[in-house]
Amino acid sequence: MKEKELVQKIISHIEEISGGLYILNQSNIKRADFIKYIFDLECYIGCKINPILVEVWNRFNGCSFNKNIGIKPDDRIPTLGDGELIELTRFFSIESTGDDVLEMLRSNADIFGKEYIPFAEAIEGDFFVLSSKGNGIYYVLHDFNEDEKCFHKVADTISDFFMAVQLMVATEKIDNEKMRIVSSSLSSPLLSKLKKFKENNK
Repeated sequence: MKEKELVQKIISHIEEISGGLYILNQSNIKRADFIKYIFDLECYIGCKINPILVEVWNRFNGCSFNKNIGIKPDDRIPTLGDGELIELTRFFSIESTGDDVLEMLRSNADIFGKEYIPFAEAIEGDFFVLSSKGNGIYYVLHDFNEDEKCFHKVADTISDFFMAVQLMVATEKIDNEKMRIVSSSLSSPLLSKLKKFKENNK
């Protein structure tokens, strides 16, 4: 499948299962400005970012969704029950007036290094990141014990990740209120926790 067709398939899949976007939360920067921010990220990490992620991120930059969507992890994650999905709450707003992803990388270099690019927020402030080396997608915990790993692989490729995203259906075993948590911005408490983690691990 050609790249352009794959991108459109991914976008259509996400829009269909998510029930549409919270348009008020959507960033309205021009494509040229978005690409400029991508270029700045590429200069920082020293390599090109997967073009499929670039196009999908450009479409959903700063967006959250009308319905809860998530992905089933390959790894066993202590904070999740068996069969529980990791919620994809929103795409980060790349620009400096939004989440400022470049500054996120700089201020948390000891966590992300120059390999992992955070592009979306998971439930309760965790991250979905792209590995610039292998193009795998990882779920990154922002709050974890020293004996726990914080990086959990969820997909081998960016297209596998997006096409595996599915609607989260409430069951008796899942707390509906927990599933409704959606962040409107990267919270200050999250950044404070990351800073505290760095200080405790110097």
